[in-house]
Formats: sequence, structure tokens, C-alpha cells
Amino acid sequence: MTIGTKYNIGDEVLAGMGFYRKQPVKIEGIYVSVDSSGFSISYEVVPIDGWKVPIRTSEYNLFPTKEELLKSL
Repeated sequence: MTIGTKYNIGDEVLAGMGFYRKQPVKIEGIYVSVDSSGFSISYEVVPIDGWKVPIRTSEYNLFPTKEELLKSL
């Protein structure tokens, strides 16, 4: 089985969830969970500006550009 991720460690993307909405973040970690029903990918991110408290979020909460984030709203 080969699992590909949408983003890589070190990528800078926009977060579109909670109080991080529209916040530029940096990918610090990638987590893959595999079970009998399939797999899921989540990312550990930290804000580029502000405190460096990491949070874990799903791939669908991250966007490569502001335009992609706005299309999702």
C-alpha cells in the first residue's frame, strides 16, 4: 500500500478551522492512521505568526492558497 499526502513537512498553508481560520500555518508533523476501513491523514501545524503551540487537524482543514480557502466557505 502506498499512501500519498497532500502537504509535506515544512509547507506553509492556510488553516480554515476554529480560531485559526484563515491563519497561515506551517506543517510540523504528518500522522497516518490505517485500519480495516481505510486510512486517514492528519497534520500537526503551528501558526507562522504568533505562539508556537502545535495543533493537529485533518487535511480537509488546510488550503494551499487563499483562493482555495475562500472557495470552501
